[in-house]
Amino acid sequence: MKISVRVAPVVALLLLSLACGPVLAQTGKGKDSPERMIEVKKIFGYYDIYLGLSPADRDGFSMTYRLTSRASNARPQLFYVLGNVRTPISMSPNGTILNMPDLNMFRNGHVLRPAGQPSGGVTLDLEAIVPLSRSISAEAASNPLVDYEAAKRRAGPLSLVAPRLASIRFVGVTSGEAIMRDNRRVPLPTARGGGVLYTPSSSALRGGVVSLAFPSVPTDAQFHQ
Repeated sequence: MKISVRVAPVVALLLLSLACGPVLAQTGKGKDSPERMIEVKKIFGYYDIYLGLSPADRDGFSMTYRLTSRASNARPQLFYVLGNVRTPISMSPNGTILNMPDLNMFRNGHVLRPAGQPSGGVTLDLEAIVPLSRSISAEAASNPLVDYEAAKRRAGPLSLVAPRLASIRFVGVTSGEAIMRDNRRVPLPTARGGGVLYTPSSSALRGGVVSLAFPSVPTDAQFHQ
């Protein structure tokens, strides 16, 4: 199994240090694999760091894990195992895991894939959380980046393989402006692939941004490198 982090549809990072080998992968010549058991913490990379953040330090982004299948739309049925207790792992139609482990399960539990199940992998999706409207405060727009940096500081050596994220891309709009403290209106640059970019550290925004203004409500906000 390989774990990747998606910070936007066009940005992906393969975390080789967290590649878990053939944990959920096919190991024989047949289509199905034998029973496999692996520690939960080796499946859900970074999740303990996320749980360890204070609520104020993780309200700017979410982490979701999706189970993917290499062979077909069928996904393997997995179970959490803690002692003698076995709990099915629930998934949405697109494979998003709905019942993520708590810290006790993360530290002491295992994930079981019974024999005869198809092979699969796990993808980690990192998504910015910004309240969308035609006018967005600079604090709300910057909050995902601030929280992400707080998470990287807690990650220690693992932060070296995490992507550097400096901007938020607002999707569904073709223009936008930063409203400065001195009432100047600075145009936001257009992003490759559409939308506009807000980069708090940009030299063009020195002097302090109060809010962002858009001609219509953006449809999404994404991390951008």
